Amino acid sequence: MYLLAINKLTQEVVGKIDLLKETVDHEEVWGIGCILIRKYYGNGYATEGAETMADYAFKLNFLGGVL
Repeated sequence: MYLLAINKLTQEVVGKIDLLKETVDHEEVWGIGCILIRKYYGNGYATEGAETMADYAFKLNFLGGVL
């Protein structure tokens, strides 16, 4: 599952926020990954996207807690 990060002023896609299932120490866990166009680094897109994805995943019961 993923969300697009979009510049609110220009409507340009600036990146992607992913919800990923991974295996860590033989246990399946969920992680959030962010990919952004470099010129948009440092503008809060990854922070806002990760918070939004975590909220969405909790509402859908994907995540049972936070590591």
